[in-house]
Amino acid sequence: GMEETMYGSLLLARADNENIQSMQDVKGKIVMATSIFDAGGCLYAMAEMDHHGLSLLQDPVQVIFVGQDFDAVVQGVLDEVADVGIVRTDWIEGMHGRGLVNLSQFTFLGLQEHPEFPLLSSTELYPEWSLGSLPHVHHTVRVEVLKALTSLSTSHPAAKAGMYSRWQVAGSLDNIVSLQIRLGQLSVEQST
Repeated sequence: GMEETMYGSLLLARADNENIQSMQDVKGKIVMATSIFDAGGCLYAMAEMDHHGLSLLQDPVQVIFVGQDFDAVVQGVLDEVADVGIVRTDWIEGMHGRGLVNLSQFTFLGLQEHPEFPLLSSTELYPEWSLGSLPHVHHTVRVEVLKALTSLSTSHPAAKAGMYSRWQVAGSLDNIVSLQIRLGQLSVEQST
């Protein structure tokens, strides 16, 4: 697969569903996503919808959360269980590459172009997952875990099982924090 340092969300509908051609068309429809807490599978799309004056939790007639299964979201759209699905960027291309779907089966809503990002995206891009630790984890342990992860090759069984290519230095999370504040998922105390 491709190795990217950023990702976002992709909103998709069946290509033969003429009632859904733009992001505004989610009003009164059934939307399927993984989890309200999943960044690429919901949160980034929720922020993009908010930017367009839409609410993921109020404008669709129903939102179905299926857990951490992007394939189930895509299949739910194909099976007409949902009108619109939300998946992380790269997922639909991965399913297409595995021969599970054809891109012509879908309409992609609110597509955005991002220089040097070759994947379909309906949203702003955000840094891929970073490694963090709890405060009580000793510095030596954090360093050793980071060394172990960054030393894994793409052919290592753990990398294959996790479907990732490599661990790398995290990008800035400022746009994620801003998104969470805007959506009311994070509050910032003002100091005087």
